[in-house]
Amino acid sequence: MVSLDPSTGAAGTTEVTLFVQENDTHENRNSQITFNCEDLYEVLNIEQMQDGFIELHGNEAYFDAIGGYLEIGVKSNIPYEISVETAAQGWIISDETRLMNTQSHVFSISNNTETEPRKGSIYITGDGQDRTFIVYQEGFVPEIFVYENDYYLSKEGGNIEVIVEANCDVEVHYSAEWVHYNIGDKEGCHHFSIDPNNDLKPREAVISFKNDLYGICEEVRIIQGCDEPFIVASPSRIDIPATSNTFDIKIESNVEVEVNVNMEWIAFIGKNGNIYSFSANENNTTENNRKALITFSNKEYNVSSNIAVYQENIKNFTPSQGSYTINYTAQNLKIDYYSTSYFSISTDAEWIKTTDSIFAGYNSLFLSIEENTEKTTREADIIVSDSANTYKFTVIQTGKPTNNGSIDDMDHIEW
Repeated sequence: MVSLDPSTGAAGTTEVTLFVQENDTHENRNSQITFNCEDLYEVLNIEQMQDGFIELHGNEAYFDAIGGYLEIGVKSNIPYEISVETAAQGWIISDETRLMNTQSHVFSISNNTETEPRKGSIYITGDGQDRTFIVYQEGFVPEIFVYENDYYLSKEGGNIEVIVEANCDVEVHYSAEWVHYNIGDKEGCHHFSIDPNNDLKPREAVISFKNDLYGICEEVRIIQGCDEPFIVASPSRIDIPATSNTFDIKIESNVEVEVNVNMEWIAFIGKNGNIYSFSANENNTTENNRKALITFSNKEYNVSSNIAVYQENIKNFTPSQGSYTINYTAQNLKIDYYSTSYFSISTDAEWIKTTDSIFAGYNSLFLSIEENTEKTTREADIIVSDSANTYKFTVIQTGKPTNNGSIDDMDHIEW
């Protein structure tokens, strides 16, 4: 640390120059120079003082928007002062009540309510020594969080509790008249009551939790069920005769009902309560039964119920001839006919055996005819009938001829 020049000299007076290096340590230091001349010596003691210093344990710190406490460790051999830059004095605040020792300084970092980040400086100065500690703090990030986004309720309604977490003020908005805001507390519990849904459609409402200052919003949906719309018509099928007549249909429904008939021969007369009345024209055709469809519907709710109406045609039986003339012999008489329906067949004549019934369409039936053992001609009516209609045709059987050779005994055939 010390050098000298010259290091030797002759007897007499000699000037020696000492060269002392800078003490860049933080401690005082000592050195000795010894002058020797044969048995004589002198010792020169040199003491060099320490350099003034200020040393910080770190030079920067980072905080989120919430803030907290900052502790700065300082090591120094000189007196010093600590100050906060003017622009940061509102949020970097000395808290000497929290000092751990004389070499530790504590500052309180306030909550940053602005969305922009910020930076502040703490100055430590003394005896020409200047140190700066920089504090960085993030900007405030406003947040609103809801624990559940969808709430499902039955048509009866009820109460719901919406849990909301937020680090900013929250306003509650909703537009549905059937939603009522009851209360909100500091714990973030918001209570709502939901009216019963008397409509036949499900419905939805939106509740908004928002902060217009920061432009943030969270929403929850209220989804409420309803009764299912229905239309039930009874009976499921109606059968009517060929004659003109009226009939009724009973409707059970929880919606308005529109009536449509797909055939002109049925007309809607009107209703009395849930009884709907209709009229049907006479079916004067003989070909087939006819069918109409009556529809009870509500287009808004897309529900309907159908009733099929079947009307008989005019019944008819037509044999190929009005009367049949046969000879006296026993035989099976074939009768060709056309019928529009099912009929029963009968006769009072014991000499004719009939089949049980007649079927619709073009068909044939057979009559079993016994031999006419009498000389006289006989005839019988064949009756074709149902509960409402009666038809007949005649069977004529000639008498048995006497075989005496006279011309009067021969069978007579009409041409």
